Formats: sequence, structure tokens, C-alpha cells
Amino acid sequence: MIKVLFVCEYNSAKSQIADAFLNRFGSGKFESHSAGLEEGASNPFAEEVMLEEDIDISGYPIDSLNSYHQQEIHFDVIITLSSPENAQSCSLIHSDTQKRDWVFPEPSFITGDQDELLSELRKARDQIKYKVIDFIAEYDQLNHTTAYTEPIEVDTSFLA
Repeated sequence: MIKVLFVCEYNSAKSQIADAFLNRFGSGKFESHSAGLEEGASNPFAEEVMLEEDIDISGYPIDSLNSYHQQEIHFDVIITLSSPENAQSCSLIHSDTQKRDWVFPEPSFITGDQDELLSELRKARDQIKYKVIDFIAEYDQLNHTTAYTEPIEVDTSFLA
């Protein structure tokens, strides 16, 4: 099983969204975790947009990168969803760990009213979803397997 860690600034939105999608679409080939570079708090707007996908992340733990570092857990793949500058501070990378950087805007910096915030989070959620699907497809292609556990409905209306 491939151990994947998604890392973002606070583990309150992006990394939890990616973790949830990998858990949904990966069929036991991935053990997914998420962590923040700093301790954060749950993001109720991220929880809301994930419920629209029938995924409840309200009970997901808000872990810091330090907690995994202390446990000395080895990950096969670490995917940062932070700015390139913050991604450099990811301290769990071993010589055989594959590292990927997926840069997405930080939801805590989005300004506007609740509707604008939810709209931007939906865009980020959908972008992360497609990136996770691509990651699984790449894994499948490299290993001549199929990791999907359910049909994937792709809504591209946000692209218009």
C-alpha cells in the first residue's frame, strides 16, 4: 500500500479535501493522511463544500506535520498543496520519498462574503479532485492497475 501525505499550511481545507478524495477514489492501494505545516482549526466552509460531494470531513483530525515527524512515519509520497516557499519546509522527506507540489490558493486568504468564499472553495475543491484523479490514473498507468473504487462523475461547469 502506498502511503501518501498531503500537506498544506493549516490542514483545515486543501490537504483534508485531497485526503478525502484519495480515500474515496483509491481502492486500498493508498493509505492517505493529511497534515498542516502549522496547527490549524477545522474550516466549516471546506466541510460544507465537501458535503456537496457526499463526503463528511468534519471528523477528520487536524494534524500538524510535527505530529507525524515525532511518530517517525515514512511516507512513499508527500504532496504539498502550499506555496513553493512553504513546501520547502516539509521535513518528512527521505531519500526514497517522492515529493510533489500542487500549488493552490490558500482558502484562509480568500476575502468576500460567504457566497464568494464558498464559490472559491468549490473551485479549489474541484481542482484538487481532478488533480487527485490524475494522480491515481498516473499510478494506475505506471503499475498497470485500476485503483478507482467507484464511477467518477466529472462536473466541468466551473470551467465555463
